[in-house]
Amino acid sequence: MKSVFIIPSCVNFDSSIALDYSPVRSVYSPKERFEQTLETISSIRRLSHTSDILLCEMSELSEVDQEILSSKTDYFIYRNKDNHATFDFFKDHPNKSHGESFAILKSLLYLKNMQFPLYDVYFKISGRYKLNNNFNIHNHTSCLFNAKQHDHFEGGVFTTLFSFNKSFFNTFADSMLLTHSFTTNNYPPFTGFSLETNLLWQSMDKINYLDTLGVEGNFGPDGEKHLQ
Repeated sequence: MKSVFIIPSCVNFDSSIALDYSPVRSVYSPKERFEQTLETISSIRRLSHTSDILLCEMSELSEVDQEILSSKTDYFIYRNKDNHATFDFFKDHPNKSHGESFAILKSLLYLKNMQFPLYDVYFKISGRYKLNNNFNIHNHTSCLFNAKQHDHFEGGVFTTLFSFNKSFFNTFADSMLLTHSFTTNNYPPFTGFSLETNLLWQSMDKINYLDTLGVEGNFGPDGEKHLQ
């Protein structure tokens, strides 16, 4: 079985631009966020060592940091002179889900343009989160889409880690286009709905709900630890 982890990432951020749900975008410095991203990659290499890794970095990095991340991943999506303004728009958006959904779609398009289907299972793990010893890849191999039910958002799922198989790739990509549009459609003070409440909209019957994901990390705006 071949698998790949998609990591949407934003190491550097503009602290003057608040999120729609928090005046603080992140309590962690760019240096700390870079180290946390390396921990994400390291955890995948340790606990799912046969998987490939695709990192989509939304922010501008030094050439040294670019080289470090590129050398530790199998695919590295990064801005260029033609799309840097687009990357900045999504990176700085008040709704973090809008930028994250863009990075997911960008990654799916990249993978689709390869020798598709190259992978049997596709994972998405949030940047700066990491797998822990409760992660079991075999929980993600037999169903179309795998996620954990959210304990706060009714009908929602945790998006720190989820997976889908190759036969569900096109359906998920189409669904992500709709989800992406929802992330800019809401009433003030929020600028858009979240990924957690709109992932796989109207296809919730396709979700295989897992009791444990085996992922952990710290919430950016306040540093609270999340364990799922």
